[in-house]
Amino acid sequence: MEGLPSQYFPLKTGLYWKYQYKGMSRQPVDFEIRITEEKKIEGKNYFHFSNWFDLTNNAGDVWIAWEDGTLYRWDGKNETKVLVPLAKKIELQKMDSGKQIETPAGKFTDVYRFHDCPGCADAGSEFIFARDVGVVSVSMSAIWGGASYELTETNANAH
Repeated sequence: MEGLPSQYFPLKTGLYWKYQYKGMSRQPVDFEIRITEEKKIEGKNYFHFSNWFDLTNNAGDVWIAWEDGTLYRWDGKNETKVLVPLAKKIELQKMDSGKQIETPAGKFTDVYRFHDCPGCADAGSEFIFARDVGVVSVSMSAIWGGASYELTETNANAH
C-alpha cells in the first residue's frame, strides 16, 4: 500500500490546528493541537504535538514522526511505533475529486481518507487529510462510544 504523500500532513514547528470535539456524552468543546518542537529520535525527525486525537479528548502531548508516508509515535522510551498499532486492516485512499469534505474551517476537495479498520463493527478510526492542511476531520468509535473532531482553524495552509 502506498503511503500518504507528505503534502497532506505538513509538519513544522509553530503550526496549529483547532478542532471542535464531540463525543462521549459531552458537550462540544474546543480542542487544539500545536507543533512546539522538532528533534531527531532514533534517526527520525520527530515533532512534538501539544495534544493528539483520542476518544476521551485527553490524550496529552505526543511525538510524531513522518517517514515514507507512515506516521510513527514515540512513547518516551525511545521506541517507535506505528501510530495505529492495533489496526488489523488499514485502508488509505485518495477521495474522488468530486467528493467534498466540509468543516467549520472550510470546504476541502483534495483529500485522502485513512481508515484503520474498514468493516469493523465495534471499533475504528477515520482520519481525513487535506492537501497543505493536514487532518481536517476525525471519527473514532469503540464498542462503548465514539468521538469526532472537525477542523475550525489552522495556520498550516499559510506556510
